[in-house]
Amino acid sequence: MNIILIGFASSGKTTTAKALAKLLNYPHLDLDEQIELMHEKKEGKSLKVRQLFSNCGKEGFTKLEHEALKAIAGAENTIISTGGHAPLCANNQMLLKKLGKIIYLRADSQTIIKRMQNKGFPSSIKGGKQGLLEEIRFRNPVYRAISDIIIESDTLSPEQTAQEIIRICNLESQTKSIRR
Repeated sequence: MNIILIGFASSGKTTTAKALAKLLNYPHLDLDEQIELMHEKKEGKSLKVRQLFSNCGKEGFTKLEHEALKAIAGAENTIISTGGHAPLCANNQMLLKKLGKIIYLRADSQTIIKRMQNKGFPSSIKGGKQGLLEEIRFRNPVYRAISDIIIESDTLSPEQTAQEIIRICNLESQTKSIRR
């Protein structure tokens, strides 16, 4: 079974995915990294996701996300972390649902803002802090609607979140030792 982590930027998707992959001994695929690799292969030029979004615009970036999701459609027993934008497109939602169990890592807006202070707001968010809050309010119902499980990730470390996913999904037998 694939486990797909969705949520807003800085909700802990990638760090939790790495911890979960380690505990389960599953491979980890980061959708943003896949997009970057596909773009580099196609264009011969390495760009980070923020640059790609800025260069391609929302519509062009959505196409890149969809292509990356289609490319990993055959994955099995894999932990997949998505970018915060990926679940917003209806076509992507269908692919995500077919791909595996979707877990929404939900973090409070103040937690997200605090975590973003180091790396900055995503380039797709306009209007500073107020724009960020509006985007969180817009995205939360979408994430909720497509998720199979919701985990509040505000007070949990990535390792604790990974352990909670293992417990909820009854995957204890898949791991040799879970630290409690």
